[in-house]
Amino acid sequence: MILWLILFGMFQLLQATNICTYHCEYPTPRYVNCSNAFLTNIPNCVQTSVLFINLENNDISFLDDDVFQINHLLKIETLNLAHNAIRIIRTNAFRGLNNLQRLDLTGNELTNLDRNLFSYLQKITWLSLEDNKLLVLPREECFLNIETLITLYLSNTNISELYKATFECMPNLENIYLNNNNLHTIDVDVFSKIVLNSQNSFGIASLQKLRNLDLSGNPWKCDCDLHLIANKYNLPGKEDVLLCALPDHTLRSVNELMCYRSSNSLMNSTSDSDSDHTKAAFVLGIVIGALSASCAFILVAVLVHFIRKCWDRMSHRTRHQEYENID
Repeated sequence: MILWLILFGMFQLLQATNICTYHCEYPTPRYVNCSNAFLTNIPNCVQTSVLFINLENNDISFLDDDVFQINHLLKIETLNLAHNAIRIIRTNAFRGLNNLQRLDLTGNELTNLDRNLFSYLQKITWLSLEDNKLLVLPREECFLNIETLITLYLSNTNISELYKATFECMPNLENIYLNNNNLHTIDVDVFSKIVLNSQNSFGIASLQKLRNLDLSGNPWKCDCDLHLIANKYNLPGKEDVLLCALPDHTLRSVNELMCYRSSNSLMNSTSDSDSDHTKAAFVLGIVIGALSASCAFILVAVLVHFIRKCWDRMSHRTRHQEYENID
């Protein structure tokens, strides 16, 4: 019995040693590589001085509250959890990771995310959620509350609609990747919180920080809305990579299909506007002319009446004097 307990303890020690050394490698003192290690949980024996931990291609499916605090991984700056089987992340799972800057959750099984899930990550600038096949965006509130975020990957997440509030809580975004989703159309105001209120000389809104906006690989509806997006957000050349489907299922470049129509619409709109202005000016001129003529007529009538009245008085006085002289 005692021998069996000793052997069992040695086996457990050997297994723990394998997790820490065999499965997890330390290329540098600050980088630990635990990829392809068949892990189902966050390892609890990683050196606390590690800044970069790679947990890619494991079998982790659940991140509990304070899991990184419990394992003393509070100095991490880069966390790679790509290609696991993560379905659930508790609201406080990332609590304590105040130095985390990059988080990779590519290729998991995430669907609904709490908007405040990443609120503990005060320095995060880079986040990838791509290849989470059934990601759901809320309708009435912002998707994620991350004011420091600069780069966001939402590629291949089966997103079918973006809402006006989607990016409202991410005002510092510079790079948004929405390629290879199921978007058919898009609200022209969806990026309004990332846009300056000022306009250039052509009346087009200038982007404050957005540098890369990838909308390619979506089944866009062939109409003028997509071209309007490119014009509204002043994205020269970006629309060239956007393809839309015609009723006969052929694909066309949005730039090729829409520009001519948009130009004609703009010219027609300008022409109609000029015509309306001309008509309004003509009517206004007639009204002003009529008012001026009426005022002049009234003034002349009053003046004539005043002159006649003065003339009658003078005539009356003259006759009165003549009668007095005769008498």
